[in-house]
Order: sequence, then C-alpha cells, then structure tokens
Amino acid sequence: MMTASMRGGITALASALLALAAFLAHEMSIQVYVVAAVVAVGVCFFAAGWPRLLGVPAQRGSGVVIALAGLVGLAAAATAGGFRALNLVLAGGVIASFVHQMLRTDGRPRIVESLSSTVTGVIVVTLSAGWVSIVTRASQPEAGDHPVPMAIILVGACSLTAATIGGAFFPRRISPYLSPLFAGIAGAAIGILFPSVGLWAGAATGVGLGILYAGLHILFGLFPASGRYRPAIAAALLPVLSAGIVVYIVARTIATVVV
Repeated sequence: MMTASMRGGITALASALLALAAFLAHEMSIQVYVVAAVVAVGVCFFAAGWPRLLGVPAQRGSGVVIALAGLVGLAAAATAGGFRALNLVLAGGVIASFVHQMLRTDGRPRIVESLSSTVTGVIVVTLSAGWVSIVTRASQPEAGDHPVPMAIILVGACSLTAATIGGAFFPRRISPYLSPLFAGIAGAAIGILFPSVGLWAGAATGVGLGILYAGLHILFGLFPASGRYRPAIAAALLPVLSAGIVVYIVARTIATVVV
C-alpha cells in the first residue's frame, strides 16, 4: 500500500530530479534529449496509473493515448523548440481520445467520464513538455539572455518545498496552510538572491505552487485507488509534470523573450 507520505515523497523526488536535469542540461550543455528522456519516464508512469486512479473503464486504451500524446509532445518540444508544435499535439491527442472511445467494444459505459479523464491526461502530459521547451528555447540564438537557471531554480525550489511540506511530513489538516507558506518563503528567498526575479514575483510563484501541490495531494488522497502503487504514482507526478508550463512561463516573463 502507498501512504500519503510516500506519495508526497515521490512528488518531492520527481520535482528535484526534473529541476536538476533541466538545470544541468542548460548549464553543462547536456543534450536536451536527456531531459526529454527523464520527462518521458514520468509521462509513462503517469499514463499507466492515471486511468486506474480515476477508476474509468477502458483503462488500457486511455493509458496508451495519454502516453503517445506525451511522447509525441516531448519529441516536438525537443526538435521544434518552444510551444509552436504543441498545439497540434494537443489537438491530435484530443482527437485520439475520441477515436479511442469510438473503438471501444464494451458497450461504452461511462463514456463521458472515460473521455474527460483521457483528455485531462493528454493536457497534463502536453504541459510537461515545458521542461524540455525551456532548455531548447534557451539554446536558440534569437532567444537572447534567457534566464533559464533562475526560472528552474525558482520553480524547482518552490515545488520541492511545497511537495515536502504539503505531503511528505505534515498531516492533512495543516499541510494546506504550511505548504503555500513555506513555498512562498522559498520563492521570496530565490527572488532576493536573483534580483531579476524579484521578491514579490518569487513569493507569488511559491504560494501558487504551494496551493497547487497541497490541493492536489489532498484531492487525490480521497480517491480509493490512491493507496495502490500505479495510481498513487500518477497522482504524485501530476503536479510535477504540470509544472513544466510554470517554469516556461516564469522564464519567459523574466526575460520577456518573444517566441
């Protein structure tokens, strides 16, 4: 059985690994495909557990659609850069979700729930491509002085703090209050260390991530399947994968780079 603290630990570990991989890829000129491979592992684990967490029918087909959308999105982000191609990936994933429902041979019970869960999973894995896009975008000549390290450190530190405080150590009754508080403090500290980030921008990012991580941790803890390993891992990875869009937006906001 997977406990709530274990789920919080997985979220914290995944946040640290993704932030570290993206940071090293930028600072040490590691191939962006290394970051894409790390995110791809998370996408596959998420796709394997997300339909089981929600308890929808046709779980295998739904997981395949989510995994394919995520992997195609990562490939597009690693080759095209930015989010230019991801709108097509997202559209294709939504269409594939409808096709999957049309191909079901089980009488299509709970079709709305199954479809909506698949589309939600597709959106999450598409957003995860932000971890790859930020590294790819920073390597392009026209990107200018892109503050990738600051954005990665900010989001990584706030995510790690929010996941640790919100799920790993403190009980459910107080984690919704402590997670935004400590994540906001971590963001403010990063804002002080990097003046281009700013105190209030760093604090706001931390508070937002703290609310997101704590809220999702509590929400998914209410699902009956959250005690099983694959569904619990999917629940733990959702905020980490979704944070890909956050680190991209933060870096773009700091640098005011036009895509």
